[in-house]
Amino acid sequence: MGTDGSVAYLFNKVDILSYEPSVDENALMAAALEVGAEDVTGYDDGAVDVMTTPETYLAIKEALTAAGFQSPCRQPSRLSWMPMTQKNAAIDRPTGRP
Repeated sequence: MGTDGSVAYLFNKVDILSYEPSVDENALMAAALEVGAEDVTGYDDGAVDVMTTPETYLAIKEALTAAGFQSPCRQPSRLSWMPMTQKNAAIDRPTGRP
């Protein structure tokens, strides 16, 4: 078994802002990238996640809120560890999210 933190270098800490399917994905993507978001992911059901660094999270959230993008999701934001490399896998969920 590895010690604490022995695989931490394989992941990046990412804050994720989630938006419901009713949001205009293209407008949100443009606004998010303009204010410094790391990435924007749209899903088959229309939901959108905006990825930020922990350091830029608050500024990006405030800028998107000021631009009119409210996040009514039950879990509007969360801290996550994202792998530095990804491998596609089969998805069985109806939302299309992994």
